[in-house]
Amino acid sequence: MQPEDFDFFARLLKERSGLVLTKDKGYLVENRLQPLVRQRRLRSITELIGGLRSGDDTLVESAVDAMMAKDTGFFRD
Repeated sequence: MQPEDFDFFARLLKERSGLVLTKDKGYLVENRLQPLVRQRRLRSITELIGGLRSGDDTLVESAVDAMMAKDTGFFRD
């Protein structure tokens, strides 16, 4: 992932969800977005970021959802 793509996505994620990504989380972004790239039949994360830059709201929602932790230990025994 290119640094400018990471910066764009980190800003988008903070605006949409409040989640803050530091520069050392590039691996996390790539790992969490790769299934979305495959699902959408895109060629790369760069192409996915291009779709996000174009303002595709459905894609933005999917990307933000992919970054959110879904597994918690809250109320779990």
